[in-house]
Amino acid sequence: MFAISLNSCSDEVDSAFDIDIETFFVIPAGLNSIDTHVFEIFNVPTFIQSISSASTRDAVTSVRSSTGRLTGRFTNINFRNVERISIRVISPMDLQNEKEVFWMDFIPVDHEGDLELFSSLPDVNDILLQDNIHLQVRINFKSFVPSDLETRVLLNFKAFINE
Repeated sequence: MFAISLNSCSDEVDSAFDIDIETFFVIPAGLNSIDTHVFEIFNVPTFIQSISSASTRDAVTSVRSSTGRLTGRFTNINFRNVERISIRVISPMDLQNEKEVFWMDFIPVDHEGDLELFSSLPDVNDILLQDNIHLQVRINFKSFVPSDLETRVLLNFKAFINE
């Protein structure tokens, strides 16, 4: 009886479809550890027209961030110099409509490889169901950036119909 009641409490909702975003930006050499450095990436395609029908998009009740990762565009990058990072999505139709979707507040000094980010909680269906979005990457560094870092951003969002 206990096992049955335990299973009935887990309402796992499957997503209707995924929205995968991939884009690039360059972190230039010489950035300091005092300022928050903001990188704007405009008109990033969501490919929403090709991954879902209009009727499915109309039925979507929420879109939530799932996984986010920074990696090197061509080579491996060591992200241990990053102190704090935040990625926000911005609606191109209303630049005041911006929401944080991924973040990381502490990157260990011995970190190696890709930087896996935590997903934030806001519902972003009002932004992600558009053809294009703007991204804003905000980074604080632990020390000066020694060389240009060609960075690839990989983001995944899940669209839900009955959440």
